[in-house]
Amino acid sequence: LFDAVTCFSSFHWFATKTAGAEIKTVLKKEGFIFIINKFEEKDFLYDFEKIIEQKAGVVLPNPHKDYHPFDFVQSSGFHDIQETLFQAQEQYSLEKALVYLQSRSYWNLVPKEKQQEVLAACKKTFQEKYPTKQVLVRDLKIKVVSGRA
Repeated sequence: LFDAVTCFSSFHWFATKTAGAEIKTVLKKEGFIFIINKFEEKDFLYDFEKIIEQKAGVVLPNPHKDYHPFDFVQSSGFHDIQETLFQAQEQYSLEKALVYLQSRSYWNLVPKEKQQEVLAACKKTFQEKYPTKQVLVRDLKIKVVSGRA
């Protein structure tokens, strides 16, 4: 059994009653669950998602829709639940931003034959939208929800 279970920027994909019950089975009595998620304001990532939808003709899933980690932890029978919000910032060069965008889970939804077109459109959009910026900035809210089994 484990003292803690941690979920970093992933739990929104599998926040189900089954997952909550399974997590409790692997925790020691009074063990902790920590769920950490980054939430960005509408930034270059938002632009990227719109370009994917337009150029690749796909509708991207929204795993954060109806996702409330505090409610999940509470409904899964955890106690001493706490929620903390932090402000943070990530900075990317244009090239690193394009690499980051390809690491996002929904990049796999872009057909291979459309990927170069999408990347070129992103690069062009970013250069036009941020012509004097050497760094693209993401302002983030980091939410940490914790509870005890």
